[in-house]
Amino acid sequence: MASTLVSFCIRNLEVFQPFRCLPGVFIQCRTHAKKSGGHGKNQGKPRKGKRLGMKRYEGEHVIPGTVLFRQWKHKVKFHPGENVGVGKDWTLYALAEGFVKYKRELLEPYAWGYGLQNKFHEKKFIHVIQKQPFIGPKLVPAHDVYKISER
Repeated sequence: MASTLVSFCIRNLEVFQPFRCLPGVFIQCRTHAKKSGGHGKNQGKPRKGKRLGMKRYEGEHVIPGTVLFRQWKHKVKFHPGENVGVGKDWTLYALAEGFVKYKRELLEPYAWGYGLQNKFHEKKFIHVIQKQPFIGPKLVPAHDVYKISER
């Protein structure tokens, strides 16, 4: 019926005025195909965690290539120490076999910090301490009996 009224209005009027023929009747039409999204903080969907943080604790035995700590580039918590490498995503990994050691060290002041009161700055490092070979007497089998021999 609405289409016939609109076509009737078009034929009788020079200028198209759709609601002039319908006195007292209000026609509601939907203009948007999608509802508003709301605030920006509500827009994102849940994301998986990045599994950042400490992977090996102090005193643990590691082999070369073992991931020690995962971190973001702009939130660097630990720096590489002895026998520790850095990946392209700032992941710290072991370069040698040994034991993990976490250590805080005071470093030399920056050039701009010579006049300051607390000029030394502290950084946290991860080291891999290599196993020391055993130095001392060695047990050697001799005729089904172990004897102590010097090296």
